[in-house]
Amino acid sequence: MEIQAQRLNLKNMQIVLFEDHLVNSFLPLSHTRALADLFAGMYSVRERWQLYFEGESVFVQTRTILQDLYEAYPDGETVFINVRLIPNRDAVSAIQSLKTNEAFFIHDVCVAARGMHMNWDTFEHRAWTSEAMWLNGITDLFSVNDYLIRADFALANKNNNVAPSQHCRVIGETSNLYIHPTAKVLDAVLNVEAGPIFIDADAEVMEGSMLRGPLYVGKHAVLKMGTKCYGPSSFGEECRIGGETSNVVFHPFSNKGHDGFLGNAVVGSWVNFGADSNCSNLKNNYSTVSISNDLDRNEFNTGLTFCGALVGDHAK
Repeated sequence: MEIQAQRLNLKNMQIVLFEDHLVNSFLPLSHTRALADLFAGMYSVRERWQLYFEGESVFVQTRTILQDLYEAYPDGETVFINVRLIPNRDAVSAIQSLKTNEAFFIHDVCVAARGMHMNWDTFEHRAWTSEAMWLNGITDLFSVNDYLIRADFALANKNNNVAPSQHCRVIGETSNLYIHPTAKVLDAVLNVEAGPIFIDADAEVMEGSMLRGPLYVGKHAVLKMGTKCYGPSSFGEECRIGGETSNVVFHPFSNKGHDGFLGNAVVGSWVNFGADSNCSNLKNNYSTVSISNDLDRNEFNTGLTFCGALVGDHAK
């Protein structure tokens, strides 16, 4: 009820999600999309803010090369929000408190601002003190996916929990399970002891699948026969998944339809993994994983022992 009340208070505010200096930390996905269209949990970044703002239009400010893909925001007073900020009640309340020509900062990073333009230097600066999580790079999409699925599950408008087929086995409290009325789940094991499972509209979970939450199965997605999914994992709209996956994020319209292992991974859209593809997520010496991107090629240490494939859109 608290979230719902907050949505009503924020209605009719013009929102723009803007990118900052860390945009290249999300390569290769940021080559082909604004950061606002990154997906994790149950929603894209933009969709999640739209839920907090009761479905009002949320506009995107991105790099010039991509801006034509997104609707220009109208002139007028605007609330600008750093796209890397993950919304919660406290963050939204703080943003709501902004007055015209005020901006929240953490050191030299703008968190949010309210005014007619994006020249933060002319605004009155306020220190950001609210507790909130941030996306700082591409590996965060799977690293914080546990938190995002739980938060999104609580935020989702679930009219009721749909009982699965009598041929399914549910382990844990059914309050942690939601199956959309149009989804099809046959002879599967659904373990929600460690976190919720949300199976969205027209999704299909074929017989013999074993699923552990936290887990999101998107609209029209298919988990093929005998699929083993360890959470926290998210599969976007129209994905086709088989084999074994663990702590992965699949953007919409990507396929891993056959046997093989993928773990601690982020996969873009229109990606295909061929039959029996296996991707390591652990170094032979058990040290932390370093990565680099294809622009500046500066290698940096993720601090993660488990880090697997980071796959851009349309890769095969």
